[in-house]
Amino acid sequence: MARTRTRPALPALLLLLTFIGYALAADADDDAVKETVCDGADCGRGSCELRSGWIPGTISYKCECHPGWTRAIRSIPFSPCNVPECSFNSSCFDLSLMLPRGIPFSDPCVAVNCGAGTCKKDEGFHYHCECDQGNINMLNDTKYPCIDANCKPAGRLHQIQSGSLIRPNVCYAGSLSLQSLLQKLLVASVAMAQLL
Repeated sequence: MARTRTRPALPALLLLLTFIGYALAADADDDAVKETVCDGADCGRGSCELRSGWIPGTISYKCECHPGWTRAIRSIPFSPCNVPECSFNSSCFDLSLMLPRGIPFSDPCVAVNCGAGTCKKDEGFHYHCECDQGNINMLNDTKYPCIDANCKPAGRLHQIQSGSLIRPNVCYAGSLSLQSLLQKLLVASVAMAQLL
């Protein structure tokens, strides 16, 4: 009987030693290793900031968005800042493609929505959006989602393209605010989780 009581303690002891080893290894890391985390990160219209990882002794990063930009998935701090703070015309952007497919441990395309296009993984945590026929990247930058080529930019998106920084108080017909869009996505996610 004494033998069965000591066996469960062995895995716990090994796990504890592993965490201690990770903590010691993290302290021994030099600045060059820490800088490579941000070198491989793609924050879009934001800057990379180092932070502690979810696992003790590891290093992660957070994308701090520049003014006028936000992340599509705000709860994931390392997702890129590739969404302008503006209203999206729902006829130009396929809302059904907005749900994340998982957590991006090694593939940034898991957390990136390319709209009417496909995310292609590049070296490291870099990616680009390859648009379907008849669609173009927002702001003509392959890091941004694909929208209908016939859509005209509206609101903040138009000002970002033209370089103006004045934000209009105009709401265009058929448009959704980003907050409204995120609320609809949350409701859809909860509904899908209930079905499973």
